[in-house]
Amino acid sequence: MEFHNHSSFGPYVEVDDIRSGFYRDLNKMQGKGSTFYIGAALSGPGTPDCWDHVADLLKYYFPYDNPESRKPDEL
Repeated sequence: MEFHNHSSFGPYVEVDDIRSGFYRDLNKMQGKGSTFYIGAALSGPGTPDCWDHVADLLKYYFPYDNPESRKPDEL
């Protein structure tokens, strides 16, 4: 069995950038300009992780019990 490192082709953030708030700042952009970010960079490398992240965003920004849904500037 061989291991091939494909990190240069996938999302990769340096440890110091993570410590400096890279993901916090990236998450703050959710909903700005009616744009929502999903994918491996925010949720994890697996497809189930991505879909779980989408479900969480939908629950948070578009709750079924609130017809108006939350606006990013109200958060």
